[in-house]
Amino acid sequence: MVSIKKLSFLLCLFLMAFYIAVSCQIILDPSTKNKEHKVALYLTFDDGPCAGSIEVNLITISDSIKVNVFIIGSHVFLNDTMKSYYQSYLNNPFIEIGNHSFSHANGKYRKYYENPSLVMKDFLMNEDTLHLKNKIARLPGRNIWRLKKRSRDDFAGGNAAADSLAERKYSVFGWDIEWLYNMELSEEDTSNEMVAMIENMLKQKTSLRQWNIVILCHDQMLENKYDKDALQLFIRKIKDKKNYSFEHLSDYPKSLSN
Repeated sequence: MVSIKKLSFLLCLFLMAFYIAVSCQIILDPSTKNKEHKVALYLTFDDGPCAGSIEVNLITISDSIKVNVFIIGSHVFLNDTMKSYYQSYLNNPFIEIGNHSFSHANGKYRKYYENPSLVMKDFLMNEDTLHLKNKIARLPGRNIWRLKKRSRDDFAGGNAAADSLAERKYSVFGWDIEWLYNMELSEEDTSNEMVAMIENMLKQKTSLRQWNIVILCHDQMLENKYDKDALQLFIRKIKDKKNYSFEHLSDYPKSLSN
């Protein structure tokens, strides 16, 4: 009959052997070394079309990156130039178009969100007028999320309107990080700071979905050379990171294998 002491000794030997085997596998297997998790970034541009929209269009083509644009219907019908910018978006396979309302609240956000049914009508009008093909939306002036498995409110209001849109099967997107507007920095420093903000968010795990980060930009920021150059530097830095990719919101949250 085996004694308890002998059983304990044999169990300790087994556990030590198992630990050594696992440790050796981790050390010897190159697939377990220097493994970096895949990260999906979503560049989103609000408030188009406007003068900067032509640059958004050109950057996506020259850098072959996916972006989302959130369109204001009333801007499209300002003149033929704005209509042509919108048509360029429609023709660009790198661009996915979302609904940003027809009126953009006419700049009166508090009054706008006091009437959720008015907000709904505004979004439906935009969808119908622009013949939008998806239910991707962003509320004007509010960082509110309403997705199937995630939601987040904005303290400034608009949450009831977001609920109404979600009931109509809209996917309402907010953002995790906003583009850094600081012309006191050089273009290089701005791009570096944006990369640092993303890396810090990944470390702190503060994005709505881990390994997925939505970045808020605006079409009008590309009306000046400074922001255009800073954005292109940022895109190149991200593309140099082999574990990062730019994705469309229709694929959010992206599950990327290592």
